[in-house]
Amino acid sequence: MRGVVGLGVLVFSLCCTPLLAREPVLLGVFPDRVLVEIDGQRLVLMMGADATEGVRLLSPDTRAGTAWLEIQGERRQFASVRRSESPPRGDTAAQARVYPDASGALTATGSINGHAVRFLVDTDTPITTLGAGEAHRLGIAYARGDLTQTRTAAGLSFGYRVILDQVRIGGIVLDDVEAVVLQSDAPRLPVLGASFLNRVQVRQQGTALLLERRP
Repeated sequence: MRGVVGLGVLVFSLCCTPLLAREPVLLGVFPDRVLVEIDGQRLVLMMGADATEGVRLLSPDTRAGTAWLEIQGERRQFASVRRSESPPRGDTAAQARVYPDASGALTATGSINGHAVRFLVDTDTPITTLGAGEAHRLGIAYARGDLTQTRTAAGLSFGYRVILDQVRIGGIVLDDVEAVVLQSDAPRLPVLGASFLNRVQVRQQGTALLLERRP
């Protein structure tokens, strides 16, 4: 009898816990709320409010365009990405400015396949490069790619050639970006290289690097 009761409690728990058919898509970030899409339905999540459809807003970052959400008890960071409403190829307003950090390196917040990342932007790197640990965090099945040899700042290294479904930096969103995932956890930050930068216009603007979508 005890086993039957336990099973009933388990069934009740499963029935009453909201399950997401798809993960949320972050559409907009505001100081005290975010706009998300869950299973095709657009919802506004407010700071301090209870969970909606199993999702609760923890911390929005309007400057970076990201937000920390709690999904059924798990904390995750999302970047604001309109996958079905990417700027048209000829939209010259789509741009990004990349500024040097305290060490002088050009870094910027963006996303890979909808997941927030911090990029190191390097015009001298021939292909966008990620470490194995970061690729694993982003859910990239890199081991299915072709093993290749590539040149890094540390010399020649082996990695797996992959195609990233979508890469975003600022207002620029590009699909099908070629990349290499190295077998080590280096580099610490994903390096946005020429496989992305050659598809946009790049020019110096003071200390910043201005990226603009090609007309």
